[in-house]
Amino acid sequence: MKAKLKKILKNYRKYLIFTIIILVFSLISFYIGKRVGLNTDTTSSNTSIENVKVSKQTITKSITSSGQIEASKTEKLSLNTSYYYSTILVEEDDIVKKGEKIVKYTNGKYLTAPYDLIIKSFNVPEKAKICNNTHNIEVAAFNVLSTTFRVSESKLDDVYIGKTVKIKVPALNDLEIEGIITDITSMATNGRFTATVEFDNNGEIKLGMTVNIIV
Repeated sequence: MKAKLKKILKNYRKYLIFTIIILVFSLISFYIGKRVGLNTDTTSSNTSIENVKVSKQTITKSITSSGQIEASKTEKLSLNTSYYYSTILVEEDDIVKKGEKIVKYTNGKYLTAPYDLIIKSFNVPEKAKICNNTHNIEVAAFNVLSTTFRVSESKLDDVYIGKTVKIKVPALNDLEIEGIITDITSMATNGRFTATVEFDNNGEIKLGMTVNIIV
């Protein structure tokens, strides 16, 4: 009887150990499977995010146009009507820096450039004659330049005053600078509006150069 009971207990231990081993392996397999599932979900999520990024890049719109560099403004500098004219110190198409002398009066005073400019033309009296309201120096601003480009009415929502645009100058090895849209015509011509862009001159840019505008 004791031998039989001993045999039953021995078999029971074997069964218990086998059951514990199976349970441990089951728990390990479940844990590994869960981790793999989480990694797969993360990968799918990242892939979705990347797809969204690619999609956003794909629908990015830009407007590319070309134009010619012009002076941002032109004006006529009046000579002092209380002074007598002595000498003109510049010639047409001269570039004059701010503060440099343009006209000399007989009293030793000067008309100086209020900003960097180009001399377009001048109307001065005879030497030692008093200046009057008809005498002036016509100039074009050179420190701030401008260009214009045409934009269709269908893309007008992407163009507005104050927007920053890129400007490339092919003649200067595709020099890239930033400009700001300062004006848009209120009336279209053949379905296209004209936008004006102003930008600072780095000293290399010349009037009449061709530029590419990227909005």
